[in-house]
Amino acid sequence: MAFVVKFDGKSFSLKSADGSQSFNVTPAQSQSWQVALDKQAKMQGFKDTSEMLSKVTVTVPNAGDSQYKIADQFGIGVEGAQVMVEGNVQFADPDLIHTYNEGDLNPDFVTVPVEPKVEQPPISNKNPDGPIPEADTSPAPSDATKKQTAIDTLKNPSATAEQRKTAIAAYLDGHNGSIEERTKAAIELLDPNQDYGEENVRTAKRQEILDVLVEPYKEKDTKKQVFDSLLEHTWVSERFDDKSMDKVIGEHAKNKYNIDCDPEKWNK
Repeated sequence: MAFVVKFDGKSFSLKSADGSQSFNVTPAQSQSWQVALDKQAKMQGFKDTSEMLSKVTVTVPNAGDSQYKIADQFGIGVEGAQVMVEGNVQFADPDLIHTYNEGDLNPDFVTVPVEPKVEQPPISNKNPDGPIPEADTSPAPSDATKKQTAIDTLKNPSATAEQRKTAIAAYLDGHNGSIEERTKAAIELLDPNQDYGEENVRTAKRQEILDVLVEPYKEKDTKKQVFDSLLEHTWVSERFDDKSMDKVIGEHAKNKYNIDCDPEKWNK
């Protein structure tokens, strides 16, 4: 079981994910780790080590660990594991990570897209008969708010696969009455001008959008209708060409759903 990196602002410590083991980290290690983690934080879109550790979990491997085993320990699922592996861009070979040995100055740090657990303060027993909180009567979020929440969640490197799916579904499901309207909404999220990270991570997140879009439709012909409609769309971007977006769509339809879209539209 991997060890979780902890940081109190001055020094580091290590504890196994289940809390059964811990390692002391020497001042020399802390100094070396600070440099390595600051570099890794910037590679993954964070300001520094403190911000990264506040938003994602950083681990070092134990004996027998792989990135996929670590992902399984934190329960982020197969698709989440793939995004995690693709996001750990510091590894030239994602299948090769090294077991931590006590005293290591340069261990392999594996970032897991799971927010660190924060200990909750104990519930006070004072005034147990106090007033009952009023029900939340605030208005439901607007369509524009749901859209922006979905985009922000997709851009957030610390968001889990489940959090991204929930945010995407909240936006798309507001258009449940019409396949056409749901597809138009998905296009807003698929927009190639949205920067969702490095190419592999960006592709995986767009595949998640496609999955949420077609999930309600059980008939293969209906799914094909949706994919064909997306391939008819003209993607305008200064960063990505039209064909690259069509390839993401066409390949995902073929590889995951065994749907053959018109190869003239994407397989070039």
